[in-house]
Amino acid sequence: MATNKNSNRPYKGLFTDSSSVDQPKGTYTMAWNAINETREGDSNFISNEESNAILINTLPSGYILIGSVYIGNNDTALFSTNGTNSEIGIMNEKGTYTTVVNDNASPCLNFNVQNQIEAVFRVRRGCERVIYFTDGLNPVRYFNFDEVDDFRIGGASGANFDCELFKLFLEFTPPCFPRFELSENGSLESGAYCFAIQYLDNDLNPTKWSYISQTIPIFKSILTTTYRDIKGSSNLATDSIGGSGPTTKGIKVFLSDLDPDFIFYRFAVIHFTSNSGLPTIAYQSGIKSVTNAEFFYGGPSDEYVQIDISEITISGDYIGSAKHIEQLENRLVLANTKGKQLDFCSFQIKASLIKANYVVKAVGPEELISGNPKSPNTYWHNRGYMGDEVYAFGIVYVFKDGYESPVYHIPGRDLKNYDCLASCSTGAVTTTNLELAIKPIMGIQYTGGVQYNTPCMCVNLQTIVTIVYTLNTGSGPVTQPTSVTTLACGNQIGWLQIATAQSTPGGTVPVLALSSISVQNNGCTANITTTDYRIQVISNTLHCPSDPVTPWEENIAHIYPQSEEADYNLLSDGAKLKKWQIYNTAQPTNAVEGSMAYWEAENAIYPTILDCSGGNYWGVDFCGNTLRGSKIRHHKFPDRNLVPHVIGNVNKTPYNSVLTIKLNFAATNPANTEAELDSVFGGSLTTTKTITVAWSFDPDGTGAVAQTALSFDFTRGDFTYVGADSIMLEYSFVAIDETAEVAYGASAPGGISGLTIAGTLTTTTSTSGFSFAATNALEGPTAEEPSNKNLDNQILGIKFDNIIYPHADIIGHYIVRGDRDEFNRTVIAKGISNPLHESTTNNINYSLFSYLRGGPDNGGHSNSTPNIINRSNSSNWFISPDLLFNRTGNIGRYIKKENEFKFTTKYVRGNQGSNPEFDHLTEFGAVNDSAIFGDGTAYICAARRLNYSAHPTTVPAVQLRPIDEALIMMPMAKSLSFISDRFLFNLSQFNPVQILNLDILGLSGGAGTTIKPASVASNICYTSIKLDRDVHPDPLSITYIRTHNCMYTNSGTINEIYGGDTFINLLNMPNSIVWGFNNSPWDLVASIVGLIASVVLTVVTYGAAAPITIAVAIAATAGTVAAIVNECYDQYRSGMEWVTRQDSNIITGNISAVHRYDTYTTKNAVFLANEFASGIYVESTINIGLRQDDIRYKGGNEFFKDLRGGDSKELLEHCRDRYFFYNGADKPLKEQWSFRGLAVFATYIYNRDYSVFNKLNVYFPLPESYNCCSGCLETFPTRVSYSQQSFQEEAADNYRVFLANNYRDLEAEKGEITNLIRSKNNLLIHTEESLYNLPQNIQERVTGDLISFIGTGEYFNIPPRLMVDDDIGTAGSIDKWATIKTPNGIFFVDRNTGQIFLTTAKGIQPLIIGMRNFLKENLKLIFAQQYYDLIGSEFPNTQNPANPNGIGIHAVYDYRHKRIILTKRDYQIISGTIAANFRFTDKASGAASDLVDGGLVYSSYTGKFGLATSTSAYGELSNGFHNQDYFENKSWTLSYSFLSNTWVSFHSYIPLYMYPIHNNFVSISSTNFTTFTDTHKLWKHNVVGNYQKFYGTRYKHILEYISLSSPIETTLFDEIILQTIAKKYSGANIK
Repeated sequence: MATNKNSNRPYKGLFTDSSSVDQPKGTYTMAWNAINETREGDSNFISNEESNAILINTLPSGYILIGSVYIGNNDTALFSTNGTNSEIGIMNEKGTYTTVVNDNASPCLNFNVQNQIEAVFRVRRGCERVIYFTDGLNPVRYFNFDEVDDFRIGGASGANFDCELFKLFLEFTPPCFPRFELSENGSLESGAYCFAIQYLDNDLNPTKWSYISQTIPIFKSILTTTYRDIKGSSNLATDSIGGSGPTTKGIKVFLSDLDPDFIFYRFAVIHFTSNSGLPTIAYQSGIKSVTNAEFFYGGPSDEYVQIDISEITISGDYIGSAKHIEQLENRLVLANTKGKQLDFCSFQIKASLIKANYVVKAVGPEELISGNPKSPNTYWHNRGYMGDEVYAFGIVYVFKDGYESPVYHIPGRDLKNYDCLASCSTGAVTTTNLELAIKPIMGIQYTGGVQYNTPCMCVNLQTIVTIVYTLNTGSGPVTQPTSVTTLACGNQIGWLQIATAQSTPGGTVPVLALSSISVQNNGCTANITTTDYRIQVISNTLHCPSDPVTPWEENIAHIYPQSEEADYNLLSDGAKLKKWQIYNTAQPTNAVEGSMAYWEAENAIYPTILDCSGGNYWGVDFCGNTLRGSKIRHHKFPDRNLVPHVIGNVNKTPYNSVLTIKLNFAATNPANTEAELDSVFGGSLTTTKTITVAWSFDPDGTGAVAQTALSFDFTRGDFTYVGADSIMLEYSFVAIDETAEVAYGASAPGGISGLTIAGTLTTTTSTSGFSFAATNALEGPTAEEPSNKNLDNQILGIKFDNIIYPHADIIGHYIVRGDRDEFNRTVIAKGISNPLHESTTNNINYSLFSYLRGGPDNGGHSNSTPNIINRSNSSNWFISPDLLFNRTGNIGRYIKKENEFKFTTKYVRGNQGSNPEFDHLTEFGAVNDSAIFGDGTAYICAARRLNYSAHPTTVPAVQLRPIDEALIMMPMAKSLSFISDRFLFNLSQFNPVQILNLDILGLSGGAGTTIKPASVASNICYTSIKLDRDVHPDPLSITYIRTHNCMYTNSGTINEIYGGDTFINLLNMPNSIVWGFNNSPWDLVASIVGLIASVVLTVVTYGAAAPITIAVAIAATAGTVAAIVNECYDQYRSGMEWVTRQDSNIITGNISAVHRYDTYTTKNAVFLANEFASGIYVESTINIGLRQDDIRYKGGNEFFKDLRGGDSKELLEHCRDRYFFYNGADKPLKEQWSFRGLAVFATYIYNRDYSVFNKLNVYFPLPESYNCCSGCLETFPTRVSYSQQSFQEEAADNYRVFLANNYRDLEAEKGEITNLIRSKNNLLIHTEESLYNLPQNIQERVTGDLISFIGTGEYFNIPPRLMVDDDIGTAGSIDKWATIKTPNGIFFVDRNTGQIFLTTAKGIQPLIIGMRNFLKENLKLIFAQQYYDLIGSEFPNTQNPANPNGIGIHAVYDYRHKRIILTKRDYQIISGTIAANFRFTDKASGAASDLVDGGLVYSSYTGKFGLATSTSAYGELSNGFHNQDYFENKSWTLSYSFLSNTWVSFHSYIPLYMYPIHNNFVSISSTNFTTFTDTHKLWKHNVVGNYQKFYGTRYKHILEYISLSSPIETTLFDEIILQTIAKKYSGANIK
């Protein structure tokens, strides 16, 4: 054996990765409570560790530390809880602790020991210390230590804290936009505008933007102008039609329901001013006080800042909580976030119970009130729904924190009805509706330039009207229930529906009369009067939706052609079509409400979706029908056969009847007139006398009706001398005030009759000179002028009832509807339609003159000419607003007649001698010199006007006909092939028309297949082109839009919604053709082409910009005109002329030869036809009421020219102005007008911005892929969200502003995000299996060899990059509390791979030298695996080392010794019976199950361990993990030194929590506690002068090493010398 001396100094750290024979020199195998330096400066010198000691102040008793953050000035903010209350305090390095926040008065911060808190700190505005913190459980929060009062209830005067004020994201209740006013003191551009608001708190921190209001249309017309002169305008700079440039309008918006928790707000406005229907720009206002609940916007100015529209429209993800928080580049960064954590799948069953009915609102068509298409208020409150259309509706629930739920489907009506009866009735139903006309009510208000001023005061700008009346239905007057109505103060309203009465289905129309009415208003009865009443009767056929259509009928030919009639009739009733598939089955309850029509999808059912308990996601509907597996049902509105879109009779006009009473006395002796008068009346007239006038009135010529007697008083002084011998008393009054009606164009009917006078008329002398008389006269509108007073447009709305909130935190709701886009509509278009006019000559010629009127079945003349048929057997023309304004066809499967219009016509057949100035233009007699223009041609014009008068008295039957083909014919177009063997001409010079070739194979027989009115001569069909299809067939993929501005705030309330997409519009439509000519058509063509040049020349000469467009249009059309005229010429004499001349009202039947234009053999003549149709009311998404003017027409205002009351002269002017342009008054009469060749084009100009509705806020349902039972719902484990960048000088805190798109989702295959760490200017993002680096995005500028940095680019513009990319994942981490920043880099633990890493500027380096195997084996959490093996789930308190009942790894950096202290808290249940009997419960004691009496229990309900006292009850286990009867402690603490870059020692302390301070660190013991009572003590480490005493217990200092000089030789030590230095500290002792 050799004898050697060997010296070995252990300083190279722990090394356990080799056998004893290979132990590296200088390393050691074990060390306890050691450090590798001394305070004297001995580095790499193993020394025993200094003790820790309790700080002077600790946390409150029973509190446990769960988070900390350094906040400067040697202070650390501490977060703690005692299980009930939460606290934030400050601990300084001297050991003084100060409580800053405690919620003990009202626990609300909800700190939980199972959710440790992570926080970041920054200084704002130079001196304010602000922290931002999160725990993954509660909302992300912030706190300002220097503005503590901002977080108290009531501010500085408050004692308690308001936890809502701690939330990082400001929550608010939605505001309401109840109304707005337009003024003429702005400069808004034409278009549409909508608004949103944003609240700001005391520090000007903003909330997200509120919902966006409905749009407001802006146009140039002054609202106080004549109704018919109000029109739309455009903002296009090139718009020469209607003008361009700003308007004079501004918008004042009123707010209500503003959130009282905020003191400021600002608004945003979005412009739609591009004529495209798309948003163009957005502005943000300055700050306003919430005490000022209104704002004005008149256009952009210095007050407004342009912002991106997406900032308003995209509200961003709801971040309910976040697990991780960091800050970088003055942005706050959150990761692993969650949305609203609710059982959203349980909400649908409440939405399914909602009931819906249709409602009707009557609006005067020429009253500028909400509901009228010209009223801007219509866009906010009364935009209706398309009749006979199917809409999808849903409900959005609003929570108290402002969160808006997904959309939940509201199913359509039950197959029977909403009374939930087992069966329904079929037959006729009659509904009566009583209405009153109310005069202007009290208050002062300027409306349309009229001031209403009455003595009674308004209460809250409204008044309550009580109406008492009796109704006689044929058996005498019966007192009806009192009606109470709320009216706006000062408004003048028209018809007010006050009550309804309905007969039973199948009943007859009752005899109705109003017996008496009294109106009261807040004690001011005199201020409200009723001047008229009307009783409307609506009769229709009621269809039971489930009844079969049997036998076969024409209306099902689009599904079953007539060729299948026999087969259809053989089908069982169950296999036949149901009534609801053909007819609208809406059922009126009264004239203003009823059940919706039934509708279900053909090929779509409610999918099978189960909630977590296996229950039905859809639930049942209002009637208890199970929805799952049944056909999807949406809401179908009544058609316009059931609820006409216009009611009343325009063919009557009101007038005032002024009754004048005259008393005349002619004295027998003129010198004694007064004496004789006194004698006549029985004495002196110095006293008051009374005369009573009895009278009768015959309003319609059917008989006089006695009226209430009228009385007036007089004295002799009221008489006036009318001559030397007579005196007269005259008394006039309005006997009838706008109640009588006179037939349009007729004289006054019957009038006043039966006058008698009674009074104190005693005669003492002769009365032969006394007489009396009465006269009545019409005043007001003349009988020639029609009025729309008796018309109402009936807007369709929807009413929802039985709304039940599914969650206690819901405070309101919105009703939303599915977007009725091109794929989700059954009504393609609505318009007017009638059969084509047809010539039977050779069956080859079709032509169009009047779209609106038919004529006789023959040409109306005696010559041997072809028969003219005005109703085709197979084809209809169809005109809709879509065709006229958009030039788009309307392709559908069938056409449906919903109702009819009745028209009256006024004709002008040439010069009738009353308008000599038109002699040269309209002479129908022999063409003489007076009829010849300067160009040598006579232009003979025939004109007519067609006015809507009423719907037919008898409601017409619904007709449905299949469409086989459809053709759009542009003006002056022809088709030679659309209809076989026929030519088709559209001779209109500017109107397109759609031709529908109805399916002649579907029907057969002499009746034909056309849609036709009851009277072809006077009626026009109101029709819709339809396409039956599954609208919104997937209720889980519908895009919804808002239907109203304000939030409804109470469940169970009835919500009437008028938030549709449809206007009821008045469509005025002109039409012009050249309907005849003399001599060669080429002469006409040449004249047209020649005149084109003259038009262009005129433009150049007069410099007018508008006619240029005309010239271009004519030039482009000239070739077409020539071709058509040439084509027509071949057919003209063989019959087509009679098509254009088919109306006997224009060309009388027996036309004399001198009047026939084929007799003009020597003179040129052109025969013109012109018509103007008015009063056509149509439903459309196009707001025709705001169509634009055409300034190219002489005098402008072409399409708003009111020709309904026009006389012959006006009609002739209209004809002349369309065909001729004016050369000036300085020309000779025959040269003052020049023929245009083609009539002025009827340009249908419309600003599409007026059809905009709010599609900016869209809502979505839960997707079908949504797993109701998934634990991942509304979780975003790989998402990183970041705030706007903050600046020191900012008033608001941008850390609180997270925009919608400010996030990035990482690849999910690397696991969820487990931590965020700022490393210098980079952001490190830890996931479970990887580490990403987001580098700073520096933009460089290179000039030669010089590189300069010019700023940072967009955040996250460079995607995060993996720092280690391998197949299995390395450098990840699931122990965020073991990841710490050090001066040397970022230290972290990768427990999955059993490694520890340090990231530096050079990359990632493992810290495993000498300890690789130990770490591989011992970084695993033993209890986590054991718990999973025994229970089958993850232990809830894993990665929760601060929890006394938790496990995990955490670390701290010791600045004094430049070392890492790494602690693993881990335990193991003692094997055997204890482990076998271990159970888990999430129930309270007494409610648990399957426990083993006496066995170990972990309760997630309490978050603690316990012992079972029965199979259902348990008590708390004392000492928890430290109860050695049940657990074995597997914890350890290990240190790593950056002085030697080695692992140094194990340590005897196992802290619950550690945090660093300058030159030290602080910890809390994990031992010697039972509940929370001993966890509040804070221990400061590295206490000078005492060693190896931790948490009051002294432990050994151990060092184990191997000394080998020659490993392969056996060595015998003669002696072992341990060289060490021992010192005694002379300072104070430590306890």
